Amino acid sequence: MTTFSKAKFGKKRTTFEGATVGGQDISFEGALFDGEVSFQNAKFKAAAFIEAAFNEETSFEGAKFGWTSFRKAKFGEKRTGFGNAKLGGDAIFQGACFSGETDFHDSILRDATFESATFQRGAIFTKARFTGTGERTTDFRRATFGGEVYFKEAMFRGEDGSNGYVDFYRTNFLDAAKFVGGVRRGGTDSNPVFHPDVQVSFTRARIDKPELFSFDTVDLRPSWLVGVDARKFDFTAVKWYGLRKVPGGSFDDEVRRVQQKEHMEEENVKEETTEEDETEDIEESSLAYVRLAQACQRLAANAEENRDYPTANEFHYWSMEAQRKDRFHGFVPWRLSWWYWLLSGYSERPLRALCLLGVIYLGFALLYMQLPLLPEASSDSSFWTGFGRATLYSFGVITRQKVSPEPEVGWTQFFVLLEGILGPLQFGLMALALRRIFMR
Repeated sequence: MTTFSKAKFGKKRTTFEGATVGGQDISFEGALFDGEVSFQNAKFKAAAFIEAAFNEETSFEGAKFGWTSFRKAKFGEKRTGFGNAKLGGDAIFQGACFSGETDFHDSILRDATFESATFQRGAIFTKARFTGTGERTTDFRRATFGGEVYFKEAMFRGEDGSNGYVDFYRTNFLDAAKFVGGVRRGGTDSNPVFHPDVQVSFTRARIDKPELFSFDTVDLRPSWLVGVDARKFDFTAVKWYGLRKVPGGSFDDEVRRVQQKEHMEEENVKEETTEEDETEDIEESSLAYVRLAQACQRLAANAEENRDYPTANEFHYWSMEAQRKDRFHGFVPWRLSWWYWLLSGYSERPLRALCLLGVIYLGFALLYMQLPLLPEASSDSSFWTGFGRATLYSFGVITRQKVSPEPEVGWTQFFVLLEGILGPLQFGLMALALRRIFMR
């Protein structure tokens, strides 16, 4: 190993540009760099900068490290650049402090952890690629972004069979945060930022300026925003997997994803809570349907506020579905919401309401043919002639008209009264579903 541990570099510019240390590890643990530092295009098998201090402008542009650690390193108020750097193995920035502008544009970060790192000013991750095979392929837990953070055309994904896990648990966004994808051409994305198979968590993230927290031309999943209030987020040209016939997801898939994230969130809770609080939080985290319902309600409110009514309607449907399926796989006929779903899809499925209205109308017409209410209809030699008379009678009942002949007391009168209740009720549900589409 080559070591510069606790070395002190003076005010003059320090350069390791193009340096190559093949087959050996190099350590700058606890080193102090008082002047400008450049590791541009340096190639190290493994490099440790644990608790190192960089007081002036620092550049790791184009550097290639097989493994690297900047744990608890401190960077001064001047610019720090990692543009085009390739940090393989584990890229560890746990507890690091960046006091100046920080630039990771076009960098490759494998199994990167920025847990508890602090970015006091702006941070740029334009076209950065976050990947890896670890339990968390990208870890920003409890990190703090004091300035604007920019993820334009960044890419988050796993590799070698790993779906990838991007964790922003309790991340502090004190200023604007922008996730911007590539321009869509021909219905496809050049870069949707988050790979569809990746898991993303913003649970309990602190977002001081939610109106400046934006997703532009990005593909998202509702399950990724469970545990964070997205009502004021800025969504522009966003596609939601599984929503409004967008391929790549479904309601049940989102529920499974929330459940899969629970054990990861339990670990986060265990690290920071007392035993009493921990039990309560873990019990809460197991309620995947409840949590997804809340997330969809917030997303529906956001879409409604921004006049994206079709999307708001779909999120409203999903939130109601989550509440219905919370028990007995959704078969809960003793709940009013179950009938609301069956008859009109929570007033979001007008075609379903229309079909069921037709079933009520034609079903009672067939029933009247079997009752002594319309003897000419039941005894007519032509089925279709009798059916036509029965449908006219059923139409009069369902529209609350005075019908003739009047039903006799008994089962005949009961069925007429029943259609007189169910028909207008179903018509009202259909009208409400249509109104939710056209009322704006």
